[in-house]
Amino acid sequence: MIIPTYHNAYITLICRRFLRARSFNVQKAYEQFERSSTWRQTHKVDSTYDSFPISEFESSKQFYPRWNGRRDHLGRPVYIYRLASLVHHSKELMSVPEERRYQRIISLTEYLVRFVLPLCSDMTDDKSVDCVTTIIDLEGISVTSLWTLKSHLQQSISLTSGNYPETINTICVVNAPSFFPTIWGWVKNMFDEGTKNKVHLTGSGPDQGQELMDVIPAANLPKIYGGEMEWTYEDEPMLDDEIKAKIGANAIQGPVVWEDGKMVLLGQGERDEAAKPKAEPAANGSSSQPVQNGTTSLNGHSDLEPHATPAIPTAPGPPAQPVHSA
Repeated sequence: MIIPTYHNAYITLICRRFLRARSFNVQKAYEQFERSSTWRQTHKVDSTYDSFPISEFESSKQFYPRWNGRRDHLGRPVYIYRLASLVHHSKELMSVPEERRYQRIISLTEYLVRFVLPLCSDMTDDKSVDCVTTIIDLEGISVTSLWTLKSHLQQSISLTSGNYPETINTICVVNAPSFFPTIWGWVKNMFDEGTKNKVHLTGSGPDQGQELMDVIPAANLPKIYGGEMEWTYEDEPMLDDEIKAKIGANAIQGPVVWEDGKMVLLGQGERDEAAKPKAEPAANGSSSQPVQNGTTSLNGHSDLEPHATPAIPTAPGPPAQPVHSA
């Protein structure tokens, strides 16, 4: 079997997620991993991400769940998806050819698994962070608007569940409208059973913030959800001081990976100076001198070159947050 390029910073996290997705049945986990490897080769995932235009990468974030630059109580990155913003830009989204929309989903998911998760994991003592806490905001959503986006959402869910399993630990649904049971009736069929069980309805109103703060520190929870953070869905990641020190920069732009304790810049185009790592980051003492932007994978291999099959570890990931009913 041909295995596409994977990088040391996240290979263990990947294997652990595939095992969890198949209830630690090694054979079934390996079979899904093999299918995903074939998919990566077919879609040239490594080279697509490594050479993705920086400006397009940034503008694409408005259509998908986005990292707010902070972490929950257990060090997991906090992702937020405000569907009303997606509806607002739906014409712009659908004006892009389907193949390119698919490549955007791939690139933003690669950003999660090749940079955000390895970085956040590297900032914990046990290096166990391999999934995210996600807030899905349904404020201002109608049944009609959601139905028009059904194919887009279905494509995203299918891509991630098949090739990036177990990247979600908890889904906190906020501002759910009265017709949410109708929405959930058709949306839940897009998810596997494990993901369905991670959905947590927090409702709305004054109690919403307290429920969310059981999972996310107030300083890392946006004010619109009852926290203390000055951040909206349209904003770039608002990095805390610890993350800034770790990456050696004040911002993140475009495709990047976390490799050997440093942020490596990829993609095509120019970045703001704030998003370029300084030569000497303070966090781990290693040099964070960025590599030049390019179109090949970090180790120089193409998507179709053979590599040794990695061993699949059996260590479980962090426990899921308990799911409560609304």
